Amino acid sequence: MNSYIQLQAGLLAYYGSVLDNDWHQHNALQIIWPDLECCVEISGAIAIDQQAVVINSAVKHKLAMVKGWILLIEPQSSIGEALLKIIQQKPHHEIVNLEAFQQQNSDLDIDQLAGLWQALNIDCELLNGNPRLDPRILSLQQKLNTCLAGECIKPDHWRASTIADELNLSESRFLHLFKAEMNIAWRPYLLWRRLLCAINSLQRGLSATEAAHVAGFSDSAHLSRTFRNNFGMTIRQVTKKDWPDNN
Repeated sequence: MNSYIQLQAGLLAYYGSVLDNDWHQHNALQIIWPDLECCVEISGAIAIDQQAVVINSAVKHKLAMVKGWILLIEPQSSIGEALLKIIQQKPHHEIVNLEAFQQQNSDLDIDQLAGLWQALNIDCELLNGNPRLDPRILSLQQKLNTCLAGECIKPDHWRASTIADELNLSESRFLHLFKAEMNIAWRPYLLWRRLLCAINSLQRGLSATEAAHVAGFSDSAHLSRTFRNNFGMTIRQVTKKDWPDNN
């Protein structure tokens, strides 16, 4: 089966299968757009079959999908803000006016999501927009985004005290400002970024152990456990890499 993964600021897009998914929750908003058989369970009670859906941040869910799109979107991004207005604090929002995704050719691309944004009445230009953040937090986020364009800058080494000094803030003031602007504490946000860093490193051809170390995990097993705890499946399932390490 063809699979596809793309990382860009505020967004992880994945096309493929999810067949061994655990109950999990995360900071990211999640959009599921199935191509073939799909069942989503939300908060332990709601089952949604064959239906495109947006799942709110921090909502527990479980997914089984033979083939389709999964998008993980930072709520603090421009497109995340637009989705939050649509979902309005509900656990999920079914996208009822969206046709089933049908892969047209062997070349997958994020541009094939145009119908999704149209069904949600979201301007796809927001994918490249900057969120409305305090300039100091925005500059930090943009610096973290450089990881997505090449070699990781090891954000795990960015201690709050070091960042605060760079922004001319006390550590307590930085932590307060970050949570107020991003609606998430620095440490869990940094973990999300480290997981994206590991995915990006694997996509660039690094081994599992190398990707784990670049992203600040002790080994590939630590990385895989952390990824599964956050996303319900191993990073191997997403990246489709043949890992030579024990993970």
